[in-house]
Amino acid sequence: MARREVGSGQSVQIERSVQQLVAMAPDRRPEVHMLQIDDRSVTEIAGRALAHSGWAGEVLIPSLDRPSVALTTPHTGAVVDEHGAPSMVEQADVVLNIRDGEIVNVGSWVYAWLLVSGDRPVVYVGATGLHPAVRAWLHLHHEDPEVGRVIARFPAAATDPLDMLALRLPDHLSRPDTKAALIAVLAEDQLLSDHYVGDPPAPITAPAECVDVARLLVARIRAAGEQ
Repeated sequence: MARREVGSGQSVQIERSVQQLVAMAPDRRPEVHMLQIDDRSVTEIAGRALAHSGWAGEVLIPSLDRPSVALTTPHTGAVVDEHGAPSMVEQADVVLNIRDGEIVNVGSWVYAWLLVSGDRPVVYVGATGLHPAVRAWLHLHHEDPEVGRVIARFPAAATDPLDMLALRLPDHLSRPDTKAALIAVLAEDQLLSDHYVGDPPAPITAPAECVDVARLLVARIRAAGEQ
C-alpha cells in the first residue's frame, strides 16, 4: 500500500510539474497581482496569494500563541472570521484522493478524544497515518481491541458525547514522538481525565519541534473547553 501511495503521489506531482512548465513556456513574463492586505492575517494573505497561482490546498502556519490555522484557499471556500482565523462553522466539503484503490495524500496526525464537559476532558490520545474520520470509526467499531481501542477501553464511548480533535503533522515529524510529547504536556497541564485510557505519561524526550506541535493541539483542547 505504501508503495502505491508514494508512486501515485510522485506521478501526480510530476504530471503537474510538466503541465506547469508547458504553460510557462509560451510567455515567461511574470504575472503581477495586487492584493488588499489591510486588517488581514498573514495566513489569509498567504492563502489568497496562493489561490491566484492556482493552489487549492491548505495553508498551515502554526503559531505558539494561537492554535494552528488550517486555511483552505478561496478556491475551496474556507470559512474564516474577519481576522482570517477558522470559523466554528465546519467546511461543507471534504476531498479524499483515491488512487489504485487506496486513500492517499492523507498525511500524518496526532489526535485526542475529549469528554464534552469537564475540566479534565482527555480520555485518549493517539497518532495515525489514516484520515482522522476513518481512524475514529475504527476506534468505535472494530472488533479487535488493539484497533478499536477507545470502545474497548472506554465503553462509555458508545453513549457519552465525545469530540475528537486532530492536528496534521509536518511530514518530517515523528508521530510516536509527537504523541508522547502530547500526552506529557496534557499531563503537566492536568487535562487528562480520571477516565483516561491511553498510554501513560512519560518524561519528555521528543525533539523540541514535536513538543511545540503538541502544545498547539493542547491550545485547541483548551479552546474547545471554553466554548
